[in-house]
Amino acid sequence: MDRIGSLIAWTPFLFGGFSLNILIALTATALGTVAGALLCMMMLSTRRLPQMAARGVCAFFRNIPTLVLVFYLATFIPNQIVVWDQHVIDLPKWISASIAFAASPLGFTAWNLHASILAWRSGHKSEALLFIPNLISGFMITLLASSTSSLVGVNEIVSRCNALIAANGMTNTIPVYMYAALFFVLFCILTTSLAKFVKGHIVKRYSGT
Repeated sequence: MDRIGSLIAWTPFLFGGFSLNILIALTATALGTVAGALLCMMMLSTRRLPQMAARGVCAFFRNIPTLVLVFYLATFIPNQIVVWDQHVIDLPKWISASIAFAASPLGFTAWNLHASILAWRSGHKSEALLFIPNLISGFMITLLASSTSSLVGVNEIVSRCNALIAANGMTNTIPVYMYAALFFVLFCILTTSLAKFVKGHIVKRYSGT
């Protein structure tokens, strides 16, 4: 009972960390989508060189483990940037983590948006618009992967679980991590429901096209 009470008391603290997971996933998805869309435009080019360059970039990021990118970017991206008049801008670790996690939505967008545009041009609107719910599903994958950002010092939910365990001197850590997993499960259920609603709306509205 004391353990349950402790988890409840620490819930706002854990939720603050989970909010950072969501922020990382949203930022990574936004960056990856924009970069992937640019690569998609290159793949649609009538020139062979832009096509080959775009496919090469996609293959490069697809074959590098995200965790490796997280470690490299956390190491090479500085924590501070000095701009005019010696003004210093702090760059939190979650930014470099977001850039690393953008690799997955980048490849997803490049290939799937390419297929969607071709489907739209062929008159298959419902097939083309399924890119949207699929992108939402891709966001969930990025959200789950964001939990590894604690390894490079990001103060997200897993990192805060470790702080909770240390502060309370817990020896049985399973309940804490299961409680953290519940945050992901509930959020993914809501996001999956949204993706299904969008997909159902698209299929219903554009059936036969």
